[in-house]
Amino acid sequence: MNGFLVAVIFAVVLLGFVYWRRAKVWTVVFDGMELTEQASDQYSLLKDNGIRCRMRNAPLRSNHNADIVNNTSSEPFEVRIIIEIHKDDIQKAKQILQQHVSGQYEFSFK
Repeated sequence: MNGFLVAVIFAVVLLGFVYWRRAKVWTVVFDGMELTEQASDQYSLLKDNGIRCRMRNAPLRSNHNADIVNNTSSEPFEVRIIIEIHKDDIQKAKQILQQHVSGQYEFSFK
């Protein structure tokens, strides 16, 4: 029983470390309720130029959808669109966007 408890604690710590490390590798550059055509084009431009980036959907977290788990209707719930760039590719992504996009680009590099 004592060995089992140690294994569970080790697994929890390991999962926490993996989650923390994964969060530090990616930088959010776009976070919106819908994907604009401009953001989609710029995402494709970065992907085509070898920039490690990803797009994902994240459900909105609010009291409005607090009972989403119990939602049995077919109504979809709202999600945010998030585009992230690998931290090692941020400078290269900025350069590519500055070279290929006239005017302002949709992504926010902090």
